[in-house]
Amino acid sequence: DTTGRSPLSYAVKLGHEAMAKLLINMGASIEAMKSLGQTPLHRAAINGRKKVAALLLEKGAFANCLDKLGKSPLPYAAKSGHETLLEKGSSIDNTDKDRQTPLYLAANNGHTPVIKLLISNEACLDIKDKHGQLPTHLAANYGSRFDVEVLLRNGA
Repeated sequence: DTTGRSPLSYAVKLGHEAMAKLLINMGASIEAMKSLGQTPLHRAAINGRKKVAALLLEKGAFANCLDKLGKSPLPYAAKSGHETLLEKGSSIDNTDKDRQTPLYLAANNGHTPVIKLLISNEACLDIKDKHGQLPTHLAANYGSRFDVEVLLRNGA
């Protein structure tokens, strides 16, 4: 379409796993980018489509591809609250143009399981964003006492 989205992008965005599989098997590119430089894997992460993300990774999607905002799919997955990309080997401490890491985004959105998973995979706890804020600041701002405790108990 005019925004650069392919039929696969639509199937991924809406979580239609069977349709995505059919399109991939029929030759749809899993690395096709839209105007923001986002691949179908980015779209799966942004929209919280765990099963479709797993399918794309199984079919060989590149987990560390950066979009025009400097983000791999992992920060979007952390923001959406799912762990699939981390479990498949995405780079854990990549920062975007605002110096936000996946841990930062998980803390900012109250996703405790993702925070714990990132910490258990040795995410850096002291990377500051462009405003000098740490993940602990964001967890406190979100109002999650539990997330603040998890971060502090792990050395933040």
